[in-house]
Amino acid sequence: MRTDIRRIFVTALAVAAFSASAVAGMKSASEVVISDTYGWAYGDAGHVYKTSDRTQYITCEVRGNNGSCLAVDVNGVFRQCYSSEARWVRTMAAVKGDSYIVFYWDANGYCTYVGVQNDSLTDRK
Repeated sequence: MRTDIRRIFVTALAVAAFSASAVAGMKSASEVVISDTYGWAYGDAGHVYKTSDRTQYITCEVRGNNGSCLAVDVNGVFRQCYSSEARWVRTMAAVKGDSYIVFYWDANGYCTYVGVQNDSLTDRK
């Protein structure tokens, strides 16, 4: 229960920060951020594509009924989650080159949440 509350709080903070930038007329420009403490990663694929470090990477991939999301931050830290749960696989399938992606994983590496945002607020490649 405590983990769920933390997950909701962290997600709410990320959404609030993202929404605040939209209200101010700005676009999302998030580099890849990974938290092992909370078991999540997020980033703006379009922005990450344009960074000069060429280390960061965030994406989701679907093959048949299975999917995975992966992220690499600026320090080369790599995290990935897998799922065959239809709701997460459908969400993974919605990822585009300019998507804002957030995903959570459990101790076994399974996705416990996947969120994708595709709109004019995300940074373009």
